[in-house]
Amino acid sequence: MSTPIQEPEPRNPYYHTAMVRDPDLFFGRQNTIRRLYASMRDRQCISLVGPRRIGKSSLLGALTSREVLARFGYVLDEQVLAYVDTSAQPLQSYEDLLEYISGQLVAQNQARLSSLRRQPKRDVNQFRQFLEDIKALGLYPILLLDEFESIAGARQFELPFFSFLRSQANVGMISYITASKDSLNKVCHVDLVGSPFFNIFSALKVGALTSDETRELIMVPAEKAGVPFNSAEVAWIVDMAGHHPFFIQRACHFLFEAKSLRLHARLDLQAIEQQVYAELLPHFDYAWSHLGTDLEELLAWEARREGVSRRSVPELSESRLFRRFVCEE
Repeated sequence: MSTPIQEPEPRNPYYHTAMVRDPDLFFGRQNTIRRLYASMRDRQCISLVGPRRIGKSSLLGALTSREVLARFGYVLDEQVLAYVDTSAQPLQSYEDLLEYISGQLVAQNQARLSSLRRQPKRDVNQFRQFLEDIKALGLYPILLLDEFESIAGARQFELPFFSFLRSQANVGMISYITASKDSLNKVCHVDLVGSPFFNIFSALKVGALTSDETRELIMVPAEKAGVPFNSAEVAWIVDMAGHHPFFIQRACHFLFEAKSLRLHARLDLQAIEQQVYAELLPHFDYAWSHLGTDLEELLAWEARREGVSRRSVPELSESRLFRRFVCEE
């Protein structure tokens, strides 16, 4: 008697605990992406500001995707983009940084910058010439600088270096899009406070998803994977996680796991909720410890009251699980 072939378990599409790299699994941020592409087209500098795990890295990564670019109808034929995680390398000096970012520009645009594979650019004169060489090719570089506080807050990067970066943007040689947990003037070290470098940026807040974006993130991956969530389950996730993309991802992950293993059994939503809460607890604790006393008191007041029409920190306090954490805290 032949053994029946078992169908493979559907792959859980809510596996991201870090940067989303698959453009098909990146949802939301439509208005933000449109503004960023318009700024890139117009050669402007933007500072993305938002708390940890809100999706800043995923947003920067999405900008480099041809699929996302086509989805929004932009053509950036002259621009060459490089995503640079500034916390990924031990950068002991500005020479290390210039070498790293020039190498990333070439590596991520090999077809267009292949003629520039020469000696590493380790000083300001070499880097200035590097930008001139890119311009001679009819191209314009844009650096997507993630975790920018690791540079702005490091004392080895002094005021003259940031003045150099500013001058290159001012003369139209390069643009920067930075991502940081707070405004640039707050994440920099004390000697940089008031630096003219920060004046070339427009700030753009990265916060909670919209209601439509939230539902899309919840529903579309599950449907494509063949384990759709019903309307009650969608509402349950929104209630638990609010509109924070990382909270949503983790809630969806555990619900999908339970549904894919028990397609014909009744779900224990209370047990799943406990899994989600345990998973998110360290992230709640980190967010809470970085709020500041005034916001802690305000969120503690809000957490004890249901039906609050407008939350002070919606990316956090629209989540019932976060409010539970605040009450327990």
